[in-house]
Amino acid sequence: MYAVAVAKCTDLTSNLWNLRGKTICSTAMGDLAGEYFGQSCVPGSLDYDYNKLKTNPRALCLRCYA
Repeated sequence: MYAVAVAKCTDLTSNLWNLRGKTICSTAMGDLAGEYFGQSCVPGSLDYDYNKLKTNPRALCLRCYA
């Protein structure tokens, strides 16, 4: 699994270590480094298929809006 982050060269967060805890939006569960980032929108992250043990952090849905 790979994750891709894009930032402007002049942005102080362009270093991968500085992105830890930042807000992200993703297309779906299973295509990002979930717990590395902070509040996110990862559709399906709390669905049973991806969260059978109910251990996925709620932060993965805090930026989703219906």
